[in-house]
Amino acid sequence: MLRFLLTREVAQDPPSTLRRAQNTRATYSLSPSPSFSLKTRHYGAVNALAVEKVENRYLLSAGADAIINLWDLEASSGGVVDTLSTASLPTTATPSSVKWWTGDTGMFSTTHHDHSLLIWDTNTFSTAARFPLGPEAPIRTHAPSAHGGVNPVIAVALGSPGVRLVDLRTSSAAHTLTSPYSRSGTLDVAWSPRSPHHIASTHDDGSLRLWDIRRASPLLHTTRAHSSGATGVEWTSDGGQVVTAGWDGKMRVWDVEQGRDCVVNFGPWITNVREDAKGILTRSPICLPSWAGGRGGEGGMLVWPGAAGGQVLLFETMTGRLIRRLRPRRRGGGGGGGGRGRVVGIAVREGVGGVEVYGGNETGGIEVWGPSLGMEDDEGEVHENVSGSGGGRANVLDEVYEDATTIPITMR
Repeated sequence: MLRFLLTREVAQDPPSTLRRAQNTRATYSLSPSPSFSLKTRHYGAVNALAVEKVENRYLLSAGADAIINLWDLEASSGGVVDTLSTASLPTTATPSSVKWWTGDTGMFSTTHHDHSLLIWDTNTFSTAARFPLGPEAPIRTHAPSAHGGVNPVIAVALGSPGVRLVDLRTSSAAHTLTSPYSRSGTLDVAWSPRSPHHIASTHDDGSLRLWDIRRASPLLHTTRAHSSGATGVEWTSDGGQVVTAGWDGKMRVWDVEQGRDCVVNFGPWITNVREDAKGILTRSPICLPSWAGGRGGEGGMLVWPGAAGGQVLLFETMTGRLIRRLRPRRRGGGGGGGGRGRVVGIAVREGVGGVEVYGGNETGGIEVWGPSLGMEDDEGEVHENVSGSGGGRANVLDEVYEDATTIPITMR
């Protein structure tokens, strides 16, 4: 780390190099938080989590018990965070997804198994608007526009063909993106971070589709992404690639501009099977922001939930290399968590010191993983440093001496 400080001070590297190196080091060291937990407030699987991106402070959780909780992650008592607000819904209205509105902590949205989309006021923690989207198919998930100030539209993934668009300016939900070439249901949807008009969606026939909502014929491109249902889609932070996951146990990276498979092999670690009985249908990776680091070149890293034993997996996006297994904290009494059920909902909190990962599991608990530089985790792993030398036990004085004597200094 001294090398990065020195090269920054002598203007050999921009400040972003040091930031990326530190964030890479922090992300590679993610482990169960030893002094921070969320008090259990769900009595069924935590289906969805969301952290707002304005203050990176508030977390929403939605469970199969038809309860929605709001958490203030900076208001802990003895390292345990309690709920800030709670809303209970009828059991027929179990939430299937929860999302913050882009750039505004005062509003969020949820979809429900009673075929409705709800808009919420965070301050009163009550519904401000309800959009019934018809009884013909269940709602899988939804995505508010990534450019909410320019395009205040929510895309909804219905079990029926097409993507339903809800325009908050006109309170209209009549526009549906459809293709005459397929009648397959939609499982996931995501807005491009580059353009306010482009959407990616995945479908139960295994296809990936790109849409332009301005066009009379909105379908831009379609490809067979998976041999069976494609359950999730996520854009990389620069908008250059999309990552898809499917019931075939595969995860793939696609180049958007060239329309081709990047041929990234994530190995045998992706377990993603159809489970209609539990309602766990939409499972999508989360792509970490580019500043979070990564040693696999451009593309950064991604987080995959749903591994056995309550584990969450961290991969390099463009190489497919498994970086780390995030294991649940061992239960010794006290605190939150709630067992070792498989993680079904996941969210990432971005901060100055790196990222934190939150995972909601099948038993109603919420796991927390945070950076722990230079420490060993509860499984005895030594966290590796950015050079990949496994340096948690390196001699610090040797490192200081090497940095001070091997870096050339050019006077300008």
